[in-house]
Amino acid sequence: MFNNKMNFERMMNQIYNNIEQYFSFKMPEKYLTLKEINIPLKELKFPLCHKYALVNKQINEYMTNNAFKEIDDYITKLKNYEVSQRCRMELEKVGIQKECLKPYRFESIYDSMSDIKEIYQKNGMLIEAIFMDLDIADECCAPENYFENTIKPVPKKNMEEHVRLAADSLMQLKKYPRVVEGNIRLAIYYMVLNDKTRAKKYFKAFEKAKIPIHHFAFWIQRDYEGLCKEFALK
Repeated sequence: MFNNKMNFERMMNQIYNNIEQYFSFKMPEKYLTLKEINIPLKELKFPLCHKYALVNKQINEYMTNNAFKEIDDYITKLKNYEVSQRCRMELEKVGIQKECLKPYRFESIYDSMSDIKEIYQKNGMLIEAIFMDLDIADECCAPENYFENTIKPVPKKNMEEHVRLAADSLMQLKKYPRVVEGNIRLAIYYMVLNDKTRAKKYFKAFEKAKIPIHHFAFWIQRDYEGLCKEFALK
């Protein structure tokens, strides 16, 4: 509802009135639900006295103090064949590392994400490995990895490598549905790297598919607007 600019408050009021029930869920539903609730709350940044801001504070305290250990405990109980769920929750641990645990440590986060990609590759999960490359590229251009409006050398080098790997791999999946998402993300990352030629190539590939942008996450919608200003009228 938030991504599509619908009546967000109608849903949020229900959540506010039942927030304690969400905290009573078992793992991993507990963590995943609280995370989804908090995504729009972080974006909208309500005044501290607002009731939604109180929910945001409550969830942030959970994420900072309890979530990492609860996820770790949950992972230890997974079976060896539950590869997809293991990787998903390992990636959630990465999210907590970068969002809640300070100071930010790029090397540790990069190593964890690379390990997850390796697990995907070893288990023949090509799509997941490709999008892990894109997620790694996204992390490389996180605000913490900038210095004087320029990506620091090590993150930039890693970003260039993983964007290249993702682009090469996507060529093998011409008709797979997620290729469309891959194209718009590649356009975004090439633009960050100031490679406007490749950015325009993947932007045009996305436009050719004619998939409405509102089907994608709000951050992709936001960056898409910037690409439109750069390319759509040229």
